Amino acid sequence: MLMGFAMALFERRPDVGGGNVAAVFLRDRGWAVSVARRRPFVFELRDLWPASIVAVGAMRKSVVIRVLERVEMFLYRRATAIVAVTESFRRELIARGVDGKKIHVVVNGVDATQYQPRPRSPALEAALGLRNKFVAGYLGTHGLAHALDRLVEAAALLSDRKISWFLFVGGVRSGLAWKPWWRSENS
Repeated sequence: MLMGFAMALFERRPDVGGGNVAAVFLRDRGWAVSVARRRPFVFELRDLWPASIVAVGAMRKSVVIRVLERVEMFLYRRATAIVAVTESFRRELIARGVDGKKIHVVVNGVDATQYQPRPRSPALEAALGLRNKFVAGYLGTHGLAHALDRLVEAAALLSDRKISWFLFVGGVRSGLAWKPWWRSENS
């Protein structure tokens, strides 16, 4: 954070300083640069952090979490604008006293018209051992907050149906160390 802040002071003066909730010190550095360079600060909100850390069980409510919550509220209040990924995040911030006029919702999405069903790939089926199998898939991030254990529970409930395989495609989010849910003492 400190090196990034120092280096930002030698860059051409930005139009705006920005911070993203995905990396704690990135958002703090963004605010500090915006103050030092006398520029507006835009906070990109993709998760209600640190609440999400507590919600997934990675940490318990503690002094550290309360300090992080104070930093979070400080940054929300100092932001010139907040770009939230969901309307529910906007409502949550307003309920917590943040000025709703500076919160703008920009949802993530995909243009479904760019995707059409295609025939199955015999080579991929063979490589994955899925020939003549009905496959249900999940494509996306594999992180604590994604509750993929629910999909495994759903698979167990559907074991007598025609779905014979569940395929998970994606990457594991980096961050806190945790034991993967798909590993058990028996596997």
